[in-house]
Amino acid sequence: MHASGAGKLRRFCCDASAAVASSSTMDECWAEVVLVSGEGALLGKLPPVLTERPWWQEAGAVVRAVRQAHGVHVTVLRLLRAERECPPGGRVTYLAEVAGPVSCEPCQEALSDHPLRRSYARPGGPRRDLAWASSVLAARGLTPVAAPEQIKSWNLSSVWRIPLSQGSAWLKVVPPFFAHEGALIAALEPHGGVPQVLGFERGRALLAEIDWGDAGIGHPLLDEAAFLERVPPEQRGPLRDHFHAAWQRALPSCDPARAEQLIAPIAAARQAVIYDKFLDQIEPSEHPYHQQHPLRWLMRAAQACR
Repeated sequence: MHASGAGKLRRFCCDASAAVASSSTMDECWAEVVLVSGEGALLGKLPPVLTERPWWQEAGAVVRAVRQAHGVHVTVLRLLRAERECPPGGRVTYLAEVAGPVSCEPCQEALSDHPLRRSYARPGGPRRDLAWASSVLAARGLTPVAAPEQIKSWNLSSVWRIPLSQGSAWLKVVPPFFAHEGALIAALEPHGGVPQVLGFERGRALLAEIDWGDAGIGHPLLDEAAFLERVPPEQRGPLRDHFHAAWQRALPSCDPARAEQLIAPIAAARQAVIYDKFLDQIEPSEHPYHQQHPLRWLMRAAQACR
C-alpha cells in the first residue's frame, strides 16, 4: 500500500465494525439540502426529509423526497457532510441547485472551492452536461419526451436518465480517472455485450442503456469478487458457475475455479489500492463514501491467504 502519513492511517482506521459490516445493511437516511442558485449564491436550507433509499449517492431519491415534502425541484450537486463515518443511512447534508426563487430557511454554510471538485458537483455543471447530451440526441434525430431525471451523483459519477419516445438515453459523467470509459465501450461495442454508445467525449458518455460499473481492461477474475459482493448471496453461486462455464467454453484447457482461488488475495489487495487511489483523487467531504473500503479489502486479502 502506497499510503503513508497520519491522514492516510486515519482512513484505514475507520470504525472496524463498519469495515466488516454487511453491505446489505439498510438504515433510514434523512437528507438535509442546502440550496444555491445556478450562479452558486447561497440561498438557505430546507428541513430534512426521509429518503426512500439509504445510499447517499442515490440523488434521485433525494430529489423525489424534497419535491414531495417541499414542492421544490432540486439538482443534487455534492455531499457536504454526514453524521456517520460511512454509508448507508443517518443524517446527510447535500448541496443542491435550484433554478428559481425558493422559500427556505437562512443558513450559514462555508462553500469554499476545492481543486478536486468534479465539474458536475459545481453549480451549472449538470446543466452543461445535459446540454451536451441534448446536442448528441439532436444529431441523431432523437427528441426527449420528458424532463431528464437525476439518478445518481457522487465522486465517481453523475448519472441521468433522459426519456425518449422509445426507451431512454443515459447520460454518465465521470471524473478524469474514468474518462476512458466512453471510448472503451465504443471500441468494444462491435463485439457485443456492452451498452450502445450514442455519443461520447472525454468524461462524458451517452448510452442507450447503462451497466452496473466502470470500464477497464484487465484479467476478468480481478473484478469477480467486487461484482459478486453486490449480488444477493443466493445468486452468487449460479453466477460464478455461469461465468466459469463461459470461460471454459472459450478456453477448454483452463481451470477457472483454480484460477479464482489463486488470484483471490491479489484481487482483494488490488481493490484496496483502487479505493486508496480514489481517496487521493476526491475532495475530503466525499471521503466517507470510500474511507472504510481499503481496510475492508485488506482484511479480505488476508483471509484469502489463509
